[in-house]
Amino acid sequence: MVFSHPCLPDGIILETQAQIDSFQINFPGCTNILGDVEIGGGSYSDITNLNGLCDITNIGGDLYIHGCSNLNTLSGLNSLTSIGGYLYIMANALIDLSGLENVLSIGGDLIVTSNENLQSMAGLENLDPTTIADLIINNNPALSMCHIENICDYLSIPGGAVSIYNNATGCNTPPEVAEGCQIILPCLPFGNYYFYSQSEIDSFQSDYPNCNHLYGYSLIRGSDITNLSGLEGIISTMHLNITYCDLLQNIEGLNNVNTISGFLHLWYNDTLNTLSGLENVDSIAGSLLISYNPELPTFTGLQNLKKVGGDLFVDANFSLLSLEGLNNLTSVGGQVFMGYNYSLADLTALISLGSIGGDLTISYNNVLTSLAGLDNIDANSILNLRIHNNSSLSNCEVESVCNYLASPGGYLYIANNALGCNSQEEVEQTCETIGIYKHSYSTHCSIYPNPSNEKITITCSNGEEVTNVKIYNSNGLLIKNVSRISNNIDISTLAPGFYIIEYAINGKYKHERLAIY
Repeated sequence: MVFSHPCLPDGIILETQAQIDSFQINFPGCTNILGDVEIGGGSYSDITNLNGLCDITNIGGDLYIHGCSNLNTLSGLNSLTSIGGYLYIMANALIDLSGLENVLSIGGDLIVTSNENLQSMAGLENLDPTTIADLIINNNPALSMCHIENICDYLSIPGGAVSIYNNATGCNTPPEVAEGCQIILPCLPFGNYYFYSQSEIDSFQSDYPNCNHLYGYSLIRGSDITNLSGLEGIISTMHLNITYCDLLQNIEGLNNVNTISGFLHLWYNDTLNTLSGLENVDSIAGSLLISYNPELPTFTGLQNLKKVGGDLFVDANFSLLSLEGLNNLTSVGGQVFMGYNYSLADLTALISLGSIGGDLTISYNNVLTSLAGLDNIDANSILNLRIHNNSSLSNCEVESVCNYLASPGGYLYIANNALGCNSQEEVEQTCETIGIYKHSYSTHCSIYPNPSNEKITITCSNGEEVTNVKIYNSNGLLIKNVSRISNNIDISTLAPGFYIIEYAINGKYKHERLAIY
């Protein structure tokens, strides 16, 4: 059967030399492949040359060339002029990219990664840089020559994200390539930034003059990184990952950052002992992950943070004593996970947290005795609730948990904690005893003023009589009992903080939050 020039709409995978050699026999006249082309990729590829593909002129989809440990040249693709999707070259034995000289355009990312012998990007000189989406050149340990003209032109006006790192000197960072190109780098409008050494931090302002926004993904990871002062001009970031900085003790240098439009991840930083430097951050649009920082005692530095749009993970910070610093956090858009923080004894800094958008998990916090601080989370905002393996935890009857138990919205697991919080039944019993469950009423009552520091008045819309007022602290302990109600209830002797006020209407109890300043 003779194929017309357009062919293979579903693409083709060529894993062996025999398949390459017989391509023209199997697909005569096939020059314009409509789908993806994958070359190599098997557990072992014996491909040594691509000569059997010499008639291919166009590929409508992606071109993947990967895992060809015996392929040291792309000769055979000399007739190829266009690629409709990605050009992906990974884990081959190539010295350069000769054979692609006639490729004029691609329709996606240019990805050159993990080619151990690759020394030069030569071969791509005629590729139109405006057709490249993201430029990804990384983990090629011998690659030192990246400053071909079209790469230089792309870096002058990037059309997508730039990820250049872990190559040889000369092509190890965008500034190194720019030096070879003899151009001045702009602030990368789509990112990305990789800082693997203190020198790369220190030279940021000279490498990227007048750049004060870190767009895209930024990674700070280096065993010699001691400070971030070279980033002091930055006022906003997108995704920021600070990890494996063994000598970094604080986040000073990011003091001017007020917006994080993606995630903030801080993990595996052995000497990090304060989050000072993040004082101006008031919101994080994505997730906040603080994990495996063994010397971090509190979250001081995040005291202006009010909102986390994604998940909140506090995980395996072995010296963490409290969540001090999160006192003004009011909402988390995803799940909240607190686990394996073996010194964490206090959650009260979360007293302002009013809602989450996923699971609430408290697990393996060995010295934690109380869930006080989680009182004000709207139980309806909790998806699944897991409280387990906290060996000292006996006080779980905070309002959010009690209300969730009254009407679970998902999976519920309470086990392997201390007596009082060792099972769902134990917590429910205590919740009932202190009357912390909420109920629905047709009558609307209000407490005024709230917050207050002297006296409060409780009034109901239908004029019902309010009786038996009780005030509980954040630990669920009764601290004030008023059996005879006058117009005003004196609270002047109570310390500032958040309380639960309980009162009866026609024999039924209602509970509301009371703030005292």
